[in-house]
Formats: sequence, C-alpha cells, structure tokens
Amino acid sequence: MASIFQDFYAERLGALYVLHVTWLHWLLYHAVRPTLPKRTREKLHVMRNAKSLKEFFDSDQLLVEYTGEDPYRHPYPNTN
Repeated sequence: MASIFQDFYAERLGALYVLHVTWLHWLLYHAVRPTLPKRTREKLHVMRNAKSLKEFFDSDQLLVEYTGEDPYRHPYPNTN
C-alpha cells in the first residue's frame, strides 16, 4: 500500500505550494530536489515568502495577507 502512494500520489496532485520555510527546510528541499522525478519537481513549489505566489496566481485570487487583493476573512465562531 505504501508503494502505491509513493508511486502515484504525486501524479494525482495538481500542485503543492509550501510557504514561509526556514533556511534549513529550503536547503534540504534543494538538496533532495534533484533526486525527484521531473513531473514531481514541477509540481512542488517551496517558497520563502508570499511574494513568490504572484508567479502562480493573480492578485485578485490571493488574500491580502499573502500580498493579494482579496480582503476575505473567515468568521471564526466565538468559543467563550
């Protein structure tokens, strides 16, 4: 079962965006990246800051806190 996920999960994944990684994670990712299959490498996007998201998304699709223009705020329930 594990080999099925290992072999096929990345092919089912559209794209994965990882934000605000530390320098250590950034270094590890770039050390491992050459060993990944080309299709998997193209789907993984590891970014140190949110400004890089604009390469993949329009500003109106990004929330304000991610350098976008969408002011949406989720109304969290009051737990008091």
